[in-house]
Amino acid sequence: MRAKPFFSVFSLGPLCLCGVVVLVLALPAAARLNLPQQAHETTLHEAARDILQRYLIQPAAAPALPGDLQELLVKSLPAEGRGACAEMIEHWGTVAEGTATWSVRALFRWEQASGRTLLVAFRCGSSYADYASYYDERLGIVSLEPSSARLRLIPVAEDCDNCSDLYHLEFSDELAVPGGTLAVLALTFSSDNPCCDGPSQWRTEQLIYVLLPEGRVALALDRVTESYDHDDEAGDTEEVCRSGITPRRNPAGQLAGLVAEIRCEATAQPVTVQVRRFAWQPATRRFQEQGTQPRPR
Repeated sequence: MRAKPFFSVFSLGPLCLCGVVVLVLALPAAARLNLPQQAHETTLHEAARDILQRYLIQPAAAPALPGDLQELLVKSLPAEGRGACAEMIEHWGTVAEGTATWSVRALFRWEQASGRTLLVAFRCGSSYADYASYYDERLGIVSLEPSSARLRLIPVAEDCDNCSDLYHLEFSDELAVPGGTLAVLALTFSSDNPCCDGPSQWRTEQLIYVLLPEGRVALALDRVTESYDHDDEAGDTEEVCRSGITPRRNPAGQLAGLVAEIRCEATAQPVTVQVRRFAWQPATRRFQEQGTQPRPR
């Protein structure tokens, strides 16, 4: 099911938006097709802080998050977010009834003098074996400070309660900026969902630049967008856009900006190529777009 379009900070077109801890949740009367995109912050209680501290003092290539820490983090989610997992799985057919599972995995860890930061992916999926490749993930940031620990959810899109896109997160890169860093995450979402089928298909790959220690999305760049529509009368149409994204660095090796070259091919349309430039502003700790230019062909 496709609903209202969402335009990212950098968008080529309209977009619709390790152990396992198993939590069996009651199914509500109304059900969502994916997890909500929520901005939420909470202080973790002492037990979670102690387990988190023991985990973060391990080497950087630490193993999966321990099961008890995963469970405590899931319990720290807002009730709506926790319940939405079973609501989503409800749409996957009778074979998936009662199979909703939560897990949490580490994406990126960053240390500074005042504390440690961990980016995590909260994953909702099904224990039904044939659905192992289907799941929905949401981004969280866990901050460990000398006397406290906090969890904050970071939305990576607009919330949509009737969109079927399932979001997958992976760590991609780290880019140093003055006074912090940008954790670059690869975000993929598409129409591939057990709940729904139709004549339209789409898939998007984005790079999400998360500024630390603030823990906010500084920029979202489309890397690949693919869309296909079937029409019995007008015929099939397809559009594919691919972006080459290149970081520019200052003499100190820190990020100075980004250059994206976008090439789009669509059915019965000429190929288009554009170049977009973004400059990093150290004073405001934000990107500023410097304009879009068609590339001569």
